This record gives sequence, C-alpha cells and structure tokens, in this order.
Amino acid sequence: MEIKKQIRFERVLFIIPDLQWENGYPSYPHPGIGYITELLEQHGIKCMVLDMTLGYKFAHLVKTINKYNPDLIGLSLYTYRYRRAYELISRIKGVTEKPIVIGGPHVSLWGKRCLEECAADLGIRYEGENPLLELCLNEPLNSIQNLIYRDNGQVKENTVRPFNTDLDALPFPKFSAFELTKYAEKSIGIISSRGCPFACTFCTVKTTMGRNFRARSPETVIEELKYWYDRGYRHFHVNDDTFNADIKRVYRICDLIEKENLVNVRFSAWQGMRLDKVDRIFLERLKSVGFYSLAFGVESYNNEILRSIKKGETTEQIDEGVKIACELGYFVMLFFIVGFPGETWEQVQNSLNFSLKYPVGAAAFFNTVPYPGTELFDSLQAEHLILADPAVYLNENVNTNNKRMLFESHAMTVEQRLKVRALGERFERKVSQKHLERQLSSLGISGKFLAWFICTRFARRSRLNLEHYGIPRKTRFVMMKFFKFNEASKKASV
Repeated sequence: MEIKKQIRFERVLFIIPDLQWENGYPSYPHPGIGYITELLEQHGIKCMVLDMTLGYKFAHLVKTINKYNPDLIGLSLYTYRYRRAYELISRIKGVTEKPIVIGGPHVSLWGKRCLEECAADLGIRYEGENPLLELCLNEPLNSIQNLIYRDNGQVKENTVRPFNTDLDALPFPKFSAFELTKYAEKSIGIISSRGCPFACTFCTVKTTMGRNFRARSPETVIEELKYWYDRGYRHFHVNDDTFNADIKRVYRICDLIEKENLVNVRFSAWQGMRLDKVDRIFLERLKSVGFYSLAFGVESYNNEILRSIKKGETTEQIDEGVKIACELGYFVMLFFIVGFPGETWEQVQNSLNFSLKYPVGAAAFFNTVPYPGTELFDSLQAEHLILADPAVYLNENVNTNNKRMLFESHAMTVEQRLKVRALGERFERKVSQKHLERQLSSLGISGKFLAWFICTRFARRSRLNLEHYGIPRKTRFVMMKFFKFNEASKKASV
C-alpha cells in the first residue's frame, strides 16, 4: 500500500506589496504570481492572494492572516526599493510566526544575501513554480534547487536548476486566488515567453530569467486567450520581455487569433518590443488582429551609444520602426535611458529631439541605474567609478528629483547631468501634451489649454477630480485613458 506523503504547507497566502510604484491601481492581476498559484492549486495546495496595490493597508493584511490562517506566506520582491519590502516582512513577523518565503527579481539577483538582511525564512531564486511546489510537498530542503533556507543559524543556498524549457507544461493562470473584479480594467496580462537572447549591458532580465529565449507554443497561447475570451475579456497585455524575438511564432499566434474568431480584442505590448525585428508587414499583421499600442525600448538615439550598451539596434532601424508604427495608428510609447557612461550632451539631445519627431503617445526618460549583476555594474565597479552604495541608491527614487550621481562620467559635468534629468521630465511632458492636443483637437483652443494643463507637474501629481472642474465626460475619458497608459507603461519598465 502506497503511503501518501505529508504536505508541508497546505495553505499559502501570497502578498503583493504596495512598494514599487508611486500611485495608481494596477490594471490587471500579477501574471507571475498567477502562474505559481495555478500550479500549486492543481496539486491540492490552497492559495489566496492579497494584492496590496489595490489599496489595502497593513491592518487589513493582519486581519487576512488571522482569518485565512496560512501555513506559509509568500512575497515577491523587486530590487527597486527592496528595503521597504524588508520592513514589511519585519512587520509581518511581528504579528505571526508563520514562515515567510520570498522570491522575485531581487532574490534572483541578491541570492542568500536577502535572507541575511531580512527576516524571511526561505527564498527562491529564478523561476519559482517548481521549487515552491516541492517546498509545499515536503521535499527535503537541501534537495530543492534554487532554494535558500536557514539551518542552525546559517543561511544556505542550494544549487541552481536549469531554466524551464518546456513552458507548455505549466498551466496558464486562471487567477482564482485573486480578486479579479477589483482591478482598474477588465483585462489580463499574458506571458508567452521567458528569457532574452540579447546582451544589453544595463538590463537585469538576462540575469534573472536567462539569455535562452524560451517560448510557449502558439497553440497554448491561444488556449489561454480563448479561456478569457469565453469569460467576456477582450483586453490583453503582452508582458513578454522580447515578444517579437521569434517572428514566425508571432505570425502563427496572429493566424490562430483569426482562426479561432477572437474578434473585437485589443492587445498591447508595453514591455518594449525590438525595433530591429519589425517592418511594415509585421506591424500591419499585428494591427489586423487587434494590437493597438506598442512600447519600444529606444534607450538612445545615437549609434555610438547603442553599440557601447550592446543594444544590437541602429538609429536607422529605430527611426523606421517608430515611423511605421505611428503611420499605422498605434499608440506608441518610447523608453529612453539617459546618462550612459561616455554619453555626451549632444548625444542626449539627439534622444530628446527624437522623442518629438513622430506623433507618439508617450515617452519616458530614465536615469542610468547600475543594477548589481549587470555588465554595466561590473564594468563601472572594475574601474572604481561607482560613487554610491547600491544598497542606498536602489532604495531611493533614482528616476525623479534625485541629485545623487550614481557613477562618475567624464563626458558631462555634474551640472550637465543634473540638467539632463530635468530635461527628460520636460520632454516627457512635451510628448504627452502633443498627444493630448491631437486627441482633443476638436475642442480647438480649449483643447490645447486642457492638454497643457493636464501635463503640468501640478495636475499630473495632484490627480485632480476632472468632473469637479466641469470637464465633459468624453474628454475626461480620453484624459484618464492617457493617464492610465502612461502610469502602467512606467511601471512595466522598472
């Protein structure tokens, strides 16, 4: 007679901390946590998700822990402002003795240092589905690859398992553990691939998800879309880091969308698509099946800088791709990074000016942040050019109102680099204002004034009640859709 193995953790509470972003409710549930909960639930592990970005405070978290009585509490951590997550873990430990497991990009980058710095009991690096399942199913701690754990006062880190190459074997998220009706939109985030085969020196994706591009089959992607389509969903966000790395696969997905008669659907790709892999035929095909908004990681509109950061693209490819996307009527979002090592004032000006060249919907200018584990960080550290402790600057708002220089650069003075930061914010507002002027053109001079006012720093930060100011409903709708896209795009890029 087979003896059933005892489950170590039968009930898991996942907490999504409200730590990463400044404001705004999320548009859709967290796909990564969705994958983990779906796999656990298929193996008899009960799951609940408390998404604190929906406005929940710590008092509600305490009530949830007491009522749900989980065997294990899980949190996903980003490196950006990670100490705030550490503080939340300490507060949780103050009200319960339940074990806490942490995962996410920060744990993948930091490794066992996370457990040495915070009160969590366990950590999981890289892909978390199978390690967490093995943990819940009572596998010996020292046998679970990717696991970090405490043993007699010491933090131990197990070997790392190869990245999962069979993504079709994982069940897609159905979000039964989430409060679906509380999100800002009736929309779903889709992850159809993992890993990035490109070598950008500043990017952490290859250090957390690997260089090997691994994709789900088009058939399983369509199965997921059909599941939500049958439940009334028509709006989907593609969250792949390099959705168009395999063009043939994307064409096949488009063919199946048509074959399955998924009509009136809308797709956005906010994570940033490769501009060296788009042409008019490809963008027309995406448009034909419902893609309406695309984000492109331009980084710099200068070939010398693009080569130095190993972007693998040219300004000619960038110019052509953005031009075509705008001509086809996409809402186009452009991501730039300013202040790369060796970048000059003139080169930054090229990027700023390019953001206004075409009728794009929005642009975002981010400061160059050396993240540990990236080639950029390693090279700056080797040359003793890093001027601030990563443990300090990673917990600051390094993209706005921060006058700290993170690394030394001989190409621009400190005053120029500070001016570049202010210029980036000014050009973001210019791009947004021009987009809104186009949207509100039917209002004439009033539309131009509204576009200017909405894009002032005061209006953007105070989130004025538009109805209170007598702005018509249709105009409010256009304005709020713009705000929502702009915020979600910035979140996705961090």
